[in-house]
Amino acid sequence: MSYLGNQPGLTNFVLGLDRFNGTGACTQFTLTRTTDDANALEVLVNSIQQDPISSYSVAAGLLTFTEAPSNGANNIVVIYRSTATISYTNITTAQIGDGQVTLSKLAAGVLPTANITAAFNTANAAFLQANTPSHVANSAAIYANGAFTAANSSVSSASSAGVYANGAFIQANTVFTQSNTYVWPTANSAAIYANGAFTAANTKAATASPTFTGTVVMANANTTVINVQSQLEVYGRAFQNIITLADVSTITMNLAQTNNFSVTLGGNRTLANVANSTPGQSGFIVVRQDGTGSRTLSFGTGWRFPTNSAPTLTTTANAVDLIVYTATTTSNVIAQALLSVT
Repeated sequence: MSYLGNQPGLTNFVLGLDRFNGTGACTQFTLTRTTDDANALEVLVNSIQQDPISSYSVAAGLLTFTEAPSNGANNIVVIYRSTATISYTNITTAQIGDGQVTLSKLAAGVLPTANITAAFNTANAAFLQANTPSHVANSAAIYANGAFTAANSSVSSASSAGVYANGAFIQANTVFTQSNTYVWPTANSAAIYANGAFTAANTKAATASPTFTGTVVMANANTTVINVQSQLEVYGRAFQNIITLADVSTITMNLAQTNNFSVTLGGNRTLANVANSTPGQSGFIVVRQDGTGSRTLSFGTGWRFPTNSAPTLTTTANAVDLIVYTATTTSNVIAQALLSVT
């Protein structure tokens, strides 16, 4: 390899070093010099040199350990090493600007202008020769155009066939219209007769004591009222949903929604008189203490307990009490508390 000036020499030298404090958890450290070459670093942890293949990696100026170094002050040492080219004499370098080198500065034979001109002439002649076949292609286009004109002449014959086919279609359509005149009145009369029979069947009286199988789904089940005049017999299970009430200062049970409720007390609360009750409704409310406990529950005037004494609920954290009730009026219920049922 050629050099300007004296022959340079190669040497290894230390560019600098970093010290970091290990934490036992941190795996990444920011280097003061940007490098992507792990082999350009000598890394020591607690004075033990680390393997750049298995112990750490370097990218964009970040040193990343595969395992977090142990806790210690300045126990991580990073030494920057590199191979640099050093000249034996001071050489002043300067960047040559764009367009500053002229042909006069180059040695003879470096830029063979005459050869370039000859190559250009040869390429231009080849281009002209390659362009000549366009005349042949043009002749082929004229020939193809003639063939297209001849093929286009056959369209007239096809058009004549189209006129003939259209006449046949008109004739067939006339026959269909005549047939339709006889068919539709009869079919329409039959439809009217069938519609009358359907109406008669639809107005038939309800069947007494019908028997259902499978699952019977009532339309608008959330608003449908089933009124049983005599008695209701259930063979199998019957149940009603339990609604979870919001934990607020005054809690109200809306008996238009369900009969059964639950609530978890997060503070001292009041259970207001029931709303929208129907005499004869009965159900329960499950009262739970939260994880803190010591929550009290007072009752509205419509709640009636044995001996006219409201119960004191269990206040142990996460305790569960059950209050069963029966509505006697639209606002009053008779209730009984079953305490500490957990």
